[in-house]
Amino acid sequence: MKLLIVDHYFSQAYALALQSRFPGLEIAHGRSFAEVAAAHGSAEAVFALGHLFNDALVSRMASLRWVQALTTGTDAIQALSALPPGVTVTSARGIHAPQMSEMAFIHMLALAHQLPRMLRNQANSRWERWPQSLLYRKRVLILGVGVIAEGLARRCKAFDMEVVGVSGTPRTVPHFDRVAPRADLHAELAQADYVVSLLPAGPETDGSIGAAFFRAMRPSACFVNMSRGSVVDEAALLDALRSGAIAGAGLDAFAVEPLPADHPFWREPRILISPKHGGTTDIYVEQVMPILEHNVACYLDGRLDDMKNIVLRGATPAALHSLEAR
Repeated sequence: MKLLIVDHYFSQAYALALQSRFPGLEIAHGRSFAEVAAAHGSAEAVFALGHLFNDALVSRMASLRWVQALTTGTDAIQALSALPPGVTVTSARGIHAPQMSEMAFIHMLALAHQLPRMLRNQANSRWERWPQSLLYRKRVLILGVGVIAEGLARRCKAFDMEVVGVSGTPRTVPHFDRVAPRADLHAELAQADYVVSLLPAGPETDGSIGAAFFRAMRPSACFVNMSRGSVVDEAALLDALRSGAIAGAGLDAFAVEPLPADHPFWREPRILISPKHGGTTDIYVEQVMPILEHNVACYLDGRLDDMKNIVLRGATPAALHSLEAR
């Protein structure tokens, strides 16, 4: 099988690990698709971040049979009109709880203790003291209750926070004090000190965090977005901050990424920005490799239904063997 791996940081590490485990693989790798343009047409499988795919790129991949996203999100891949019929798409879902929950917690701590204010004072050699706000005994409302939310809830409990979730399927979840139904969202917003969005992108969620949402929050509360930029009405968020409807925001996702240099978020002192850091780590290869190794083994054996995190099901094993025999 000819495999193409594209990743800005770890493409070589993935290639070395997979070549060692599967010596028969023909692997091309690079930091960008442009670096490995010669391999586009012959690649049967492509491993890359989901947002890097586009129709122009995929239309050049005549041999494509399998796409393994190195991310949880695959919406950009699923939206491709040029994706050939029968292509299997799998994701890296399930590995991001440690980094996403830590980054969300960094935002909450930084907002609570006014870290941007400290850094501005440091840059200006200014000694200023004020009573510190604690996370201790504060209430955090988490939107979207899954593996990442459980990781965040566990960290919040270590700081003696009250943890409430909102989900379409209210249930008992480890480390949550309770999980409320979506119908109670605005009532829960009015009681929360921190609101963290882990909502996926989609027709039901895109733009759902807007003016009415922020009006329902406490003026002393802070909002943290760790999910997708599309779920937030950015103009409404700016209005909420400037009017004092909410106290601050920590953002790791944006409608346009990278965030344009002239975007007003950069100049808003009540916003803390992290440049989509939530999903990446220094041990990402170690985290994702079990999924990659398992899925490669299944693919080579023709056991497509046994692959992990199937998003789109491709050819059946029998059809796959027929394709390989051509």
